[in-house]
Amino acid sequence: MELETRLRISPVVWLAPFLIPFVMWYTARLPGTSEPYPLALTAEGAFVVFLVAPVCAACAAWEGGRLRRARWVELPHVRSPLMVAGEALLPVYIVGFLAVLAAVMTELLGMGVLALPDLRVIAITFAIIAAHALLGFAIGLHTPPVVAVPTMLLATYSWLALPHALEPPWLRHLNGAGTWLACCSLATDLAPQVSTAIVVVAIGIASSAILLLRRPIQTYRYALAIAPIVVAFVVGASLVRGFDRDPGVARASSLLMCVPGRPQVCVWPEHRSRLQEVSEIAASAAKRWQEVGIAVPDTFTEGSTSSPNERRFGFSLASQRSDIIGSLAYSLLPPGQDCTFDKPPPYPGAPYAEDYLLAWFATTAGMSQTDLASHINPDVLATVVQIQSLPSERQRAWLEQNVAAMRACDWPPQLEASQ
Repeated sequence: MELETRLRISPVVWLAPFLIPFVMWYTARLPGTSEPYPLALTAEGAFVVFLVAPVCAACAAWEGGRLRRARWVELPHVRSPLMVAGEALLPVYIVGFLAVLAAVMTELLGMGVLALPDLRVIAITFAIIAAHALLGFAIGLHTPPVVAVPTMLLATYSWLALPHALEPPWLRHLNGAGTWLACCSLATDLAPQVSTAIVVVAIGIASSAILLLRRPIQTYRYALAIAPIVVAFVVGASLVRGFDRDPGVARASSLLMCVPGRPQVCVWPEHRSRLQEVSEIAASAAKRWQEVGIAVPDTFTEGSTSSPNERRFGFSLASQRSDIIGSLAYSLLPPGQDCTFDKPPPYPGAPYAEDYLLAWFATTAGMSQTDLASHINPDVLATVVQIQSLPSERQRAWLEQNVAAMRACDWPPQLEASQ
């Protein structure tokens, strides 16, 4: 059959003028990332696979039913069933791909990002659509359309949508849609185990469909067709069982862009437009901290830290100067201890000292009291202002006392200036 004729009679082509604008509208309404990170934006757009794949699977079931009504499955034929299915499903694949691509481009252009989508996400999403469509076609070959079409629509939608709300959370990384919903922060990349698990499950679904395409079809073959899905689920589960809702791993530090100096500042490529500005803010803050005798790390980085002389901070393109100072100040805080024991320790200081230390570091670095007041309790701010009126030696002593209180649950914090 000519492609033009196939496109003219395919139901998915008739649905395309409604499906594609709808997924673009739906994507534009999602509360997505504010960062121009192609991976995160591509994943947000690809999340519409939970809408696109069910429609494609249902239309594929209709295509299978059309051949069933023509008794194609009962006639001898030279071409393999898989070749016939591929030709029949070409319009389904085209519309499914265009729908996802339209949603992805809506995300990218909406953020003003003129870059290629993440091809891994695009390829995996197309594999999901292709596998479900092939299964829908196979079901349609052996089941009346009145049963096959709604069954594939509801079953595919349920598989792609319901695991988001189920426990354990790694279930969402087997269908793909849940993975895109949680992928990815600026500091993370898509975990290879997660992408592999999605592809493995898609291959399992496609393998089951291929078994159902073969003729003759006996009862035992229906049972046998379930085996690839079960095996794929077990293999995929073994790959992602260690993950929670976040499908990411730490992004490669080699991608960081740095400005040498004291301190050195390193940011992700998506933040390079503000690198010089942030470096100047960090240099000014470091100078103020050093004036009161505070040791400043050699590097402030948005990546992972591997040395005591590095501190991790973060900001967005929308961050104000005060936000950046606050992030730099927060990076200087020592890691607090969990002091919530059945038998409370004498001085669970970490939860109490943190706000005081953060306010001191931030105001000392140059954050105005007005900016800080929107984030810190007024009583805390008033106490920190009193501390900053003391000589540098007494400020350092106050600081060391509270830093020690954050690092240990048996050390008393000193919060008031009079103590």
